[in-house]
Amino acid sequence: MKKVFLIRHGNAYDESWREGPESALNESGMKHAEALAERFKDFRVDEVFCSTMERSKNTCKIFLKYHSDVKAEYRDDVREVLDEAFASDHEKLEHLKGIFDPICSQVCDSFKRILSESKGENVFIFTHGHWIRFLVLKILEGSIDGFFNMNVDFASVTMVEVKSPDKMVLHLFNDASHTKGLPYGCCAW
Repeated sequence: MKKVFLIRHGNAYDESWREGPESALNESGMKHAEALAERFKDFRVDEVFCSTMERSKNTCKIFLKYHSDVKAEYRDDVREVLDEAFASDHEKLEHLKGIFDPICSQVCDSFKRILSESKGENVFIFTHGHWIRFLVLKILEGSIDGFFNMNVDFASVTMVEVKSPDKMVLHLFNDASHTKGLPYGCCAW
């Protein structure tokens, strides 16, 4: 049975809580990634797929220090799917109503491509919060209305068991227990 671990990157916001397309991890985000790497240091990792965005690549690189035999495959199809800045969740929800189905399909198609290409049992995908939200909503047969009813924390782990390409079970969602006690903000106080 294949297990896919969806990993959100560590914190990459600056002191103004802005994050650009190529923002690297900040000091806090590096600590998140270190804690994630430590959590999985003795775990068998068969394959790693990673977004081409800097913050995901930084997180992945730190994670792989304990898995030097595994090489990451960097892919554009697991990049952040929403780059727009919105004043409120309501404003974002209104924008999402027109693009929800196409983005959900895009994310699901990317996920299924990775499933068909991967040979291992423990597959890790280093990606972004919205990408994970869209996929989880698709797996749970949710709708746009549930988009803001879930949070995807920095360096969190979401695990999906894949029984077949059309039968997936969410076993773990947004587990960031390894970051407990670490700073959440832009600076590692």
